[in-house]
Amino acid sequence: KCAYFYDVFCFWAGKNLDKLSRSLAETIKQMRFHKNLVMMSTTLPFLRLILRMVGEKVIPQHNSLTSVFGENHEEEDIADKIPSAMMTKHLIECYEAFIFR
Repeated sequence: KCAYFYDVFCFWAGKNLDKLSRSLAETIKQMRFHKNLVMMSTTLPFLRLILRMVGEKVIPQHNSLTSVFGENHEEEDIADKIPSAMMTKHLIECYEAFIFR
């Protein structure tokens, strides 16, 4: 969880986006290894926005995120069920609309 908060705060503080995108990708890789579904679903929107800001290819939404129990979930379902994930998703959508208008 510490890596997630570090990456998010670095984003809002204006850290170099290239370094931040690599750090977020590494954080997501660790979350995928530990099958931390909630944190991964809140981190992916940040990564998509940063990749779009840098001008790189944006990763699509994941259709199968595996939980600790071995269950597969769609990213969109997680964002709809968990308030923090939904808030992050909508905050990123608003911020992205503001930047790219």
